This record gives sequence, structure tokens and C-alpha cells, in this order.
Amino acid sequence: MTKPKKRNKKYNKYKNAEICTDYALKNVFVAFVTGQDDSCLVINRKGELLHTSYKLYRAIAEVKHKWSVYMSVFGFEPCGNPYNKSSEVSTKVRYYQRDLVDVLNKEHQKLVKNFNQEQKHGAGWIASPVGVMLEEKEAFNIFEKLGAWS
Repeated sequence: MTKPKKRNKKYNKYKNAEICTDYALKNVFVAFVTGQDDSCLVINRKGELLHTSYKLYRAIAEVKHKWSVYMSVFGFEPCGNPYNKSSEVSTKVRYYQRDLVDVLNKEHQKLVKNFNQEQKHGAGWIASPVGVMLEEKEAFNIFEKLGAWS
């Protein structure tokens, strides 16, 4: 008696697209800071701007990702030192960016409302499409490079 032949997994083009885009976007972040030109920036982990090609745009916008978003509100202490209050939201399931906009806007608005309005200077966020969690110091440095306190 022979053993039944083990079946290979079928090729899944969506799963393959997710794997390829995760690899391509492992060091890519999308950022936004108020007071700039009101557009999203594509940056690397050091906060340096990246050239946004059409392929990169499509990899971010048209494929589902496990997002990690670091939201922050910027201000100045009475003595003039910059500071920020932040929260981080990450998803366990893959979502399109467009599906998270409303939920993340509500979360960010809560953070802005709870900030001292007299010291508030601006707000912003950094999103990773592959779920990379940023440390507070790392995010502070990126926001500083993007001109959050300018």
C-alpha cells in the first residue's frame, strides 16, 4: 500500500504580493507633520526623504499591511524646551491604508484634545506599513528632522 501523495501548496498571488511588498517596505515609513505642505512624506528610518515612485506608492496604497502608527502632539514647555505626547496603534490584521483613516483620525483627535492647548505647537504621525514599532527617542528624532517644532 502506498502513501497518499503530499500536495504542494497552491500559488496564491495575493500572499506573494504581501510577502514581496513587506520585504520592499521594511525600512519605509509614511509621515505627516502639521504646518508643512499638508502632504504625506515617504521617509526611511533615519527621517530622510525617499523618492516616491509610482511603484512605491502602489506598494503602500494598494496592498494590505499590518500597520503600526506612532501619533504625536508637539509643544513647548514654559521654559522653551520641546516635548511631545504620543500613542502608538498597531494592527494585528492586514488593512488597506484607506480603511484605517477614520479610526486613526479619531484616535489622534483624542490625543490633541488631551494636550495642553497653551503649549501646543502642532501634531503629526509616522506609520510603518510592516508594523515596525518606533522607540520614543527614535520618533522624536524623526519628528525633529521633519520640522515638527519649527
